Formats: sequence, structure tokens, C-alpha cells
Amino acid sequence: MRLEIDESIEICNWLLDNDLGLDECAHVLSDVECGDTFGLALLKVFKYRKLTMEKLHEKFPTNFNDPITD
Repeated sequence: MRLEIDESIEICNWLLDNDLGLDECAHVLSDVECGDTFGLALLKVFKYRKLTMEKLHEKFPTNFNDPITD
């Protein structure tokens, strides 16, 4: 699916407003351009986030859900 520049900017702004980083926005846009649906592209980003968090937890065991850290 080819996105127009205005569509890409609109999607990117929406993703940024919903707390995704610029690199994550780029991944979503590139996955959509490569033929994935928007939902699938977004799912891939969140799966990558989860894997990254798990790797960090293995390296530095802590509770990321706890607002008070030791």
C-alpha cells in the first residue's frame, strides 16, 4: 500500500500523540508500505517492545511496572 505524504504525516502524528517513539512510527509506516495492515504493523511494534523489555529484565532484574524503583 502506497501512502501519500499527508497520510504518513497524519499517521505519524497520531502515533506520536499515543506515546510511540519516532523509531516505532518509522517501523509502522514501513510495514504498512510493505503491505501489512495498520493493525498488524502496530502489533509488530508492541511485540518488539515486549521482547526488548524482557531482554532488559533478564539483564537488569527489576519491576518495570512499579512506579517506585529501588
